[in-house]
Amino acid sequence: MTDQPIPGVTPPNWGAQLLEWIEDGLDSHAVAKFLAKCEADQGDVSMLIVGDSLTAIYGTPWTELLPVKIGERFPALTVELDQWNGDNSPWPNPGDYGGAPVTLQTGTGANTLRVWNGGAGGTNTRFPLHQLDLMVRAPNPDLVLIAYGANEFATTATHTPDDIRAAYLCLTESIKHAAPEASILCISQHPIAAPGGADSFMVAEVVRELCELRGHGYVNMTQVFADLGADMDDYLQDGTHANQLGQDLWTDTLWDRVFSRRVRAPSAELPSGFEAPAGRELLVNGKFASFAAPPALTGWLASNVTLAKDTVNYEATNGNAYSVKMTSTGAGIAVVLQAVSAPALARLKGRYVTLTARVRVDTPAASDTSSRGTVWLYDGVTFVKGLFDAWTQGKFVYHAVTLKVSTAATQLTAYLVCDDAVAAGTINQWDWASMVEGIVPGWGV
Repeated sequence: MTDQPIPGVTPPNWGAQLLEWIEDGLDSHAVAKFLAKCEADQGDVSMLIVGDSLTAIYGTPWTELLPVKIGERFPALTVELDQWNGDNSPWPNPGDYGGAPVTLQTGTGANTLRVWNGGAGGTNTRFPLHQLDLMVRAPNPDLVLIAYGANEFATTATHTPDDIRAAYLCLTESIKHAAPEASILCISQHPIAAPGGADSFMVAEVVRELCELRGHGYVNMTQVFADLGADMDDYLQDGTHANQLGQDLWTDTLWDRVFSRRVRAPSAELPSGFEAPAGRELLVNGKFASFAAPPALTGWLASNVTLAKDTVNYEATNGNAYSVKMTSTGAGIAVVLQAVSAPALARLKGRYVTLTARVRVDTPAASDTSSRGTVWLYDGVTFVKGLFDAWTQGKFVYHAVTLKVSTAATQLTAYLVCDDAVAAGTINQWDWASMVEGIVPGWGV
């Protein structure tokens, strides 16, 4: 037996083959349940697409072309497309699936593949969180395609991988929580002219890593376009959005790598971190059970904010019949904060921690870009600030931030931010907060 090459025979490139198998696994195994259901033709099938203007309507978009190709593979299915009826308007008017569905194919059988395109221009990973019931639960998807990235930088001040990962995980974990039977396929976006190509590649790598971590599918559209080299401009209409050539490339890539493949064994996607404990709890009284004598909240320090029990706006996911209502006084940044103990800090140095909260923001002006109803982490070296947006108002949503605690950390403090604009009268309600070791948002025990 020899490992020497056989004359005249090109040896296999096992490294390249292994990479192809790995990428193939990330691509096609994630849609196995969806394809099997289409093939079985024993009931209706639902696919949801969420994203920004790259998934909205430009020419004949890939979000329409891909369902047509899927229908051609499964001719028994009638294929219908529902387009999100609205743009990036703030709450309470963000849009809905109000229009009549468009029939893309009339099948030979009795069942329907209904595709819900929730793409809206100018949005980011925060957008679907404001309407999980309407956008995710109502379609009851078998498969969810997620394509965000470019607009994360509009509200992410530091542009770090940890920022992007926390934002993406808030979305993917929320979707799995809202539709636990759905499979998820994340698609990185093609490189864009702004805020810069390097950021596009950073987002692509972060998304790939989290898909591996959570068992989701992944398609690296960033690299597909980058491989075009100088010809990439021919596929973009304005340096950002795909023209028809670009839409066709999106479609062909997804078809070739994912939807044209044989039905495989499904990947083992993990359940949402919001379904089960994500780790050991690092906060004291994170479920706010000890709140017998407002405005004192056991374990927490309130600064420039008044606290009260809200028995109207609450979810009871914390086991209480109330939420903690915060109202800013206008005297300074309005926060409630808690620092971990010195022994805990010593143990956590050099490790990742994630702070997650379930919060409802009352309705400030749509133009308000301050941090209202979000979370921060600070270790004495680095401040990590969560995202605020104009969409997730009037509803309870998840907010999360991740920080790798510095080896030179002097503290580890969790901030629940009512308002950082030094304005009086800002109101938000907090159902619970939790900090655990690791990068996955969730609650601890």
